[in-house]
Amino acid sequence: MGPDRRLRIAFVTETFPPEIGGAAMSAGRFVEALLARGHRVQLVRPRQATERRAADASGLTQVLVRGVPVPFHGGLQLGLPAGGRLRGLWTRERPDLVHLVSEGPLGRSARRVAGQLGIPVTSSFHTNFPSYATTASAGWSRSRRATCARSTRPPG
Repeated sequence: MGPDRRLRIAFVTETFPPEIGGAAMSAGRFVEALLARGHRVQLVRPRQATERRAADASGLTQVLVRGVPVPFHGGLQLGLPAGGRLRGLWTRERPDLVHLVSEGPLGRSARRVAGQLGIPVTSSFHTNFPSYATTASAGWSRSRRATCARSTRPPG
């Protein structure tokens, strides 16, 4: 791939501005950088409780999915699995890459669908999501990284 190739990137995240937090801000800056480089981004994220609809912008299409409240996180929604919807979207307009951020149930379903469709997956880890999940373990994190073409996370 040449340095000037513009990609279609499905960016799947549990949190995104205007939500407040480090993971949301990191995801927002990541998407801004992708758009600044001319990539087309399909942002897949949970609809927040106060949100009526998402605003698209040049090069950015937002896909809002169902979520459930995250305990102790002031109205934040955790994305529910959306495999059927993502399969339909990605079959009609296949992304070149699926990028997962702070993978929860939504991200896991996206990873599964991308794998079934043969779409490369990368991931980044901006929050300690396993500490919020009751069934999390070190094995969850290892298996997640093993199925991605690239995975980044903070040191430690």
